Amino acid sequence: MTPRRLDARSVEAVLAKVAEGLSIAAACDAAGVASADRFIHIIKTDPAVRAQYRAVSRHAKSAVKLDWVTLENIFDEVAAGRPLKAYLRSIDIKYKRFHWRVTTDALLAKKYREAVAAGRKARQPSWRPLRHADEIFTRFETTLETLKSICESDSRFPDVRQFWRSLRESPVHLNRYQQALETRADRRRAAVNSKSDAVDVLAIIEKAVPRHHEFRDDLVSEAYLAFVEGRIGADDVAKFVKKLVSKAIGEQRSIASLDAGMGDDGHATLLDFITTDDW
Repeated sequence: MTPRRLDARSVEAVLAKVAEGLSIAAACDAAGVASADRFIHIIKTDPAVRAQYRAVSRHAKSAVKLDWVTLENIFDEVAAGRPLKAYLRSIDIKYKRFHWRVTTDALLAKKYREAVAAGRKARQPSWRPLRHADEIFTRFETTLETLKSICESDSRFPDVRQFWRSLRESPVHLNRYQQALETRADRRRAAVNSKSDAVDVLAIIEKAVPRHHEFRDDLVSEAYLAFVEGRIGADDVAKFVKKLVSKAIGEQRSIASLDAGMGDDGHATLLDFITTDDW
């Protein structure tokens, strides 16, 4: 196969391969042009080509090849919203080298612009819902409102599901939410630790638990602990105790009595089977 002449287009093709990290000989071979000696001669005799080569080779010292596969990966990361320069540093590619490679190829320039546009859209859902995060957290700390009720109370606030998704993607805001949770819990504990509140709540619990229930003391303790820890509010105490009592009754019914009759005639009991050799 006869190699193509080193016209301006061929020179650009060789320089593009050099920008990928190839040597002059490998770049000429990959571009399918004349020998490396011919290209070196042009570098020496043509100031414009020499300047281009210096600019390219100066940013091509990395061992990473800036080929189409690598470029596609970069475009994918940018389209996903990842900052370009930070990603280039992570894969040991200098930004100026990438910039030269993209700006000298119309197709690459187009793909890069499309990736940048997609990246802007990808970042919007992640950060826009957090614009009023401080105001939401302040209300969450100082009131008994849930995040859902707070988000629904003001048209400026995001949907609670969007807020949660964005929160998980931002370590700073997630840490702020954890602080809000701790502050909220401390406020609730302080509120229930006063003597009057403790007495009132305990009276509600004792009234809700049947007086002759087998596990009365355990149910009272469990309900009061749930209130002190902030898992339930004062208005939820009676309902919570009712669920505990219903659960305890259900568990009792699930335990078969040893004296209960077995079979259609009802004469034999479970105890009879346990105490005989037929079991």
